[in-house]
Order: sequence, then structure tokens, then C-alpha cells
Amino acid sequence: MRAGLLAFCLAVIATTQLLTATLSSLVIVVLLVLCLVSYPLLPRGWRWPLAAVLGLVWASYNAQSLIEQQLPVEAGQTDAYLELFITGVPEQGSNYTLFHARVNKVIEGEVGPDLGGLLRLRWYSRGAAEQAAFPGATQKHQATHLEAGQTWRLRLRLRPPDGFLNPAGFDYQRWLFVRQITATGHVRTSTDNRLIEARPTIHTWRTRIAQSMAENLPASAQLGLVQGLGVAVREGISDEHWQILSHTGTAHLLAISGMHIGMVAATFGWLFATCWRCIPPLVRRVPALIAGTLAGVSAAAGYAALAGFTLPTQRALVMVCVFALALVMRRSLQPWHSFILAAAAVLIIDPWAPLGAGFWLSFGAVAVILLATQGRLLGNGLWPWLRLQGVVGIALLPATALWFNHLPWLSPVANWIAVPWVSFAVVPLVLIGVVLLPLSDPLAGLVWQAADISLAGLMAVLGTLEAQLGSYTISAAPRYFIVLASVGVLYLLAPRGLPGRWLALPLMFSLLLIPANTQKQQTTAVMFDTGGAMAFIVHAGGEAVVYGLGPGGGLDGVSVALEPYVEQHGLRISAWIVPREGDLWSGALGRAQRTWQQVTWIDNPYDCANWRTELGSLSLATRVTEQGCSLRLTGEAGVVNVTPHLPLGTSKNLPGTIICPGAEDAVNPSLEASLRHPRRQDPHIGANDCSREVFRGASLEVSKLDSDQLLDSVNDKSSKSLYPQYLIGLRDCTDDYEGEDVNPVAGGGCDLALARLSNLDGELEEIASTSRDGAITFYPEEGYLQPQTEVERRGRVFHRQSREGRE
Repeated sequence: MRAGLLAFCLAVIATTQLLTATLSSLVIVVLLVLCLVSYPLLPRGWRWPLAAVLGLVWASYNAQSLIEQQLPVEAGQTDAYLELFITGVPEQGSNYTLFHARVNKVIEGEVGPDLGGLLRLRWYSRGAAEQAAFPGATQKHQATHLEAGQTWRLRLRLRPPDGFLNPAGFDYQRWLFVRQITATGHVRTSTDNRLIEARPTIHTWRTRIAQSMAENLPASAQLGLVQGLGVAVREGISDEHWQILSHTGTAHLLAISGMHIGMVAATFGWLFATCWRCIPPLVRRVPALIAGTLAGVSAAAGYAALAGFTLPTQRALVMVCVFALALVMRRSLQPWHSFILAAAAVLIIDPWAPLGAGFWLSFGAVAVILLATQGRLLGNGLWPWLRLQGVVGIALLPATALWFNHLPWLSPVANWIAVPWVSFAVVPLVLIGVVLLPLSDPLAGLVWQAADISLAGLMAVLGTLEAQLGSYTISAAPRYFIVLASVGVLYLLAPRGLPGRWLALPLMFSLLLIPANTQKQQTTAVMFDTGGAMAFIVHAGGEAVVYGLGPGGGLDGVSVALEPYVEQHGLRISAWIVPREGDLWSGALGRAQRTWQQVTWIDNPYDCANWRTELGSLSLATRVTEQGCSLRLTGEAGVVNVTPHLPLGTSKNLPGTIICPGAEDAVNPSLEASLRHPRRQDPHIGANDCSREVFRGASLEVSKLDSDQLLDSVNDKSSKSLYPQYLIGLRDCTDDYEGEDVNPVAGGGCDLALARLSNLDGELEEIASTSRDGAITFYPEEGYLQPQTEVERRGRVFHRQSREGRE
């Protein structure tokens, strides 16, 4: 049985990491029939491969089921009128309310027959103009009054679960998939939006508890921490507190997590069993161990309910129930058997949990505790407990480096302080306040104020530690360094008699020797997926040049793509080329100028006409065109032409042109150029048609300035010096921003397209686009510039489906 459970777990984990396409229904049925037929024929010890097959089928089936519930990818952006049931606690933003809801009924709209799962929606605040335009939408229907348990009928603008996909950037598509979110969107202003009914749920009580905490701690800097520990509402935690917790490795302590669920179960179970033993008649009926175990499970379930039964708390509750079941049934389970059984139970409930860091850190911590305690004399007193805390903190450093790209040096020391502090001086006070709230709000407030004071002291201590040493930021850790560090962890936890055990710390601290990413040294160019405008970087030898700009606000190209990439690769930006001075979408430049103050800015026609530089194996030069400042990369490996995008609001009237030699400046009248779009046949453009505006909504810009070079490459078909020429341009980006209630900062509608000039027939052929394929990186390979998309590099099943929806 243990071999089968282990095989099942490993198969599920491997599937979640490697699956690029779901299995067809026929394949799933065939595999299941094969398992049923083979099971009685195989010897008992050789049935574990069947468990592995079941793991593969189970993970693939769940992925397929979730994808079928998503907004159909072919629908793209669509409007719908739905009846929704709000789940979870709505989050208040500066000018919006973010909430999650399940679909009760589709009233209007083409959203597919199987739309299910969770919808992640925003309801933006209305301005004065909208109030005048929609007088029937009364104040009672404002988004600020959204509560869990309400049923609404709302007009929505929905999109398939999608997001930017950039190297070193946050993988939003993966994040949505793990949380089983099947569509995103926002509420449209309409008189049809109305509340149908409201009924209390556990989330309703969570909301009221969080509101009571806010009323009793109105000016507290620790309010978000108190709410996080009480009801898992964490949006109030400040960025400063998150930084301190992250750099000290204590972020898991200041929100309801698996550790808290286990701690509450153990503490409450022990107290209940102790009291139970004091009443002999009760002990004669039910042993104190069983009574305490059941009480501990009940307490853990109650605390998980306060957290809204989030996926991390569900995993922790499953683990608690597995160990409790063994005790209640009086079965002697080996610790590792219980560990594997708990992992299998978690993967049955949520097979895609391994995509999140929480799965690895929680099970990793339990595994470290088992390795560090089994077969050893722990002794009495405080030291064994402190030693175990230190071992867990050190052993999880490789996992932290892999997931978060930094090493919190102070994790062992900080956890020595924070774990008992939070466990005995914060969480009990928070929970006592929750219990007292129905009886007396003022009394609950006094207890929460005591917890607030305790948290203030803890954050002061952690802040002092973080200010002294902080954490060590590392480059993206190569897999072999993680493997070496993991071997060091195993040596650290091994028995003392093992030869070579002294290698533990050197192997673990090999993480400090992680070299800068190899891309930092070789010449590399990246066209980012930002959804807002052009964002292009070229770098070699640690020096970088940036071309582009983008919208301001929360999702600007700097914070979404450029800043994480520059930080991960340790680059120094020497120059920044602004395609068009004073562009409507230049909001991100303000953030860039504040972040990189020593950069040379090429932001006017004079500088653009005179700027040249060498970067690695490439020569970079800017030129003034009618559209603005264009960039040309030239090298032995090929040529890339990057042209300015069209201003927002004009691309619908100016859908883009291919400018080639015409009647006045004909160089070769026989030249023909066309753009092939994957989803439709565009007209073939000849020499006499070059002045016409074509390819509405799917165009590339080829400036007149480059016509001679393009023609030379086309005509000289026999030349041995022919090399690829790539052209980059922006699609129409106005369609997604129509409507009176759209916040353009909330998501992109623009699409950077990449085309390649064929040296044989003179045609432009689209080969990739950022909306479909993610960021596009150019590597010098085999003598040519070779583009590679993020979907090609790391595409998984949750990327493939959503990307197709944005074509």
C-alpha cells in the first residue's frame, strides 16, 4: 500500500509540473480499463505502476474539468448578464471592490454551457459623469455594499483567465489556475444591476469579525496582522510588514496557515483531554486520548472555517484528520506512512496543489521534523525545541531560494523568537476575542488590543533584525544548485555516524555561489508581454538598453515585466529610448525615472538622430521616423527593427500600414509584401497598393527608412550573407477599452506582434505575438537570432488554453 500511495503522489506531482496538454477522454477511459484489467493479474508487490497511472489520469482529468468550466477561449472578451452568488470576503481597493462569485444562472451572453468555478471580478467606483448618465443606479447598489452570501444580477465584461507571461515575472495564469478561477472581469454600469437576496454564510461572519476588529483597532498599524490571524483577511497588511516578514522568514506565522491549524488542534486537544481525565465516569466511557483527538479535530475545523476553508487550510485540516483517524482507530501507523497517506489525501482533494509554494513548504517542514526526530533522543527542556526550530529553518532555505529567489538568513533566529511569541502571546488572544465577540464587543476589543500590543512588540523586534542583516537576494537558482543544497539538507539531517556528514553546510551554502544568469553575459533581447505598449530590452555583459514606454498605474510595464527581469539578472540600464515624447501612454516613465536615476534618456528627436552604441555582438542605432524614434539592432546574427506603436485612441482610425516603395520612391516595383495572420487570409499587397492602410487590427509597421535594406536582402537571393530580419509592431488596442466604465490600467488590450521577412519571396509572415505566446526572447544561436516565446520555454496546460483565447 505504501508503494502504491508513493507512486500515486509522485505521478500527480510529475503531471502538474510537466503536463502541456490534457489527455483526451478516450485515452483516460483506455487507461482506466487497462488498470482494472491488470489489477488482478499483477502480483501484489507490482501493482504500484497502476497507482502511478491513476495519479496521471486523476491530475489530467481535474485539469480538463477545470478548463471546460473556464470562459471559452474563443469567446475572448465578452459581455454577459449573470446571476451570481458572492463567496469569500470582498476586498476594498482604492477605487474598486474585488470579489469572487459563483454562477447561479446565465441570463444573457455567450459564455459557454459549462461556465463554473470562481469568477474574479472588480466593481469600480462611479464618477460624477456616470452618476448623471445612470440616475437609476442608486447608492444601495454601490460595490462598497457587497457582502459574502449575497446573490446579485450583474452586467459583466468577462475575459478568459489570462495574464502576462514574462521571464522573471509573476505567472498570473498559473495563480488563477491553482485557485480554480475560470474567468476574470468587471461589473459594467447598468440599471439592471440589482441585489436579489442575502443569506448568512461563514464568510458573512468572517466579514463581521473583520469589521469589528477594524472598529476596535481604528488606528493600529497591526490591524491587517490581527485580521489575518483571526479570519485570514490579509489585504490590510502593509508592504513594510510584508517585507519584514519575508526577509526574516516569518511570513507563515502572521496569517492562518497549516502551522496554526496544527497548533490549535494539538493545544485544544491536549487541554480537552486533560480536563476529560479529571472526570472518571467520562474516561470509563471514552478514553481521554480519543476525546482529546476529536476535540482537537473540531477545533482545527473551526479555525479553518474562520479562514474560509482556503486551500492551505484545507490541506492542513486533511493532514490533521489523517493523524487523528489513526489515533481514533487505534491503528499503529508509522510516521512516514502517515505522511504519505496525508500527502495522497491532499492530492486527491486538490491534485494541482504542487503548483504552489505552500504545498512544498508545509510538507517539507513536516518531512524535516520527521527526519530530525525519528530514532533520536530528543531530551528534555527548551534546547531540543529550539534546535528543532533551527533545523527546520535552515533545511527550508533551498526551497525558499527556489520559490522566492532570496535567502532569509535570519529565519532560524527570527523563528526562535516569533514562533513562541505568536503561538502563546498572539493567536490565543485573537481567538479569545473571536469567541467573546457574540457576548461582548467591548470585551473582545480589549483582548484584541492586547494582541495588537503584543504584535507591535514582535514587529519591532523583527524590524530591528531585518534592518541589521535583512536577506540575501540571489539570481534565479539553477536546478543543479538546488539539488546540491538539497543533498546538503539530507546530510544535515542524517545520523552522526554517516561518512562525509561535514559536507552538509558547504553543500547548502553553495546557494551563495549561484552565478549570475548566463543571459547576463550573452547578448539577449526580450520583447515583454505587458498588454499596454512597447517594452523591449537588449542586454549583454550586465549592461542593458531599454526601448519603449507604457501606461502608468498599478500594471505598468516597469513593475509587471522590466523591474523583475532587471533585478533577477543583475543588469545595469545605461540608456532608455522613448519612442514618442509626450505619448498618451507614457505614465510608466515616471516610475522608471524614479527607479533608475542614472540612465541616459533618449527622449527627443535630436538625441534620437544621433544615438549609436555597441552592446555585445550587436550594434544599436536609433532613427527618427514619422511615428517617432525607431530602434534597429544589427549584428552578424541578424537584424531586428523595432518601431513605435500607434497612440491609444488613433489606432482604430489608423489601423497600421505597410509602407513599401510606391510610385514616387520606387526602388523595385516588383517587391511585394504581405502579412499573414494565423486566423484569417489578408489581402496580398503589391507595389501599387503600398500607400493603402491595411491589416486592420493586425498590422506591423515597416518604415520607409528601412526599405532599401529590406530590398537588398530580398533581391540578393544568392548572397551568402543573408540573415533573418525581424520586425516588431503593435496591434490595435482600442477594442478592449470601449465603454464608459473601463479602467484601462486594469488590463491590457494591446498586442505586440513579431514578423519575419522571408529572403526568398519577400513576404512578411507573423510568427508570434505577445498576447498568444508571452514574452519573446532573441538568442544568438547557430549564427542567427533565434526567437523563443515564453510558452515554448515553459508553457504548461494552464498557459496553452488561456493564450489561445486572446488571439
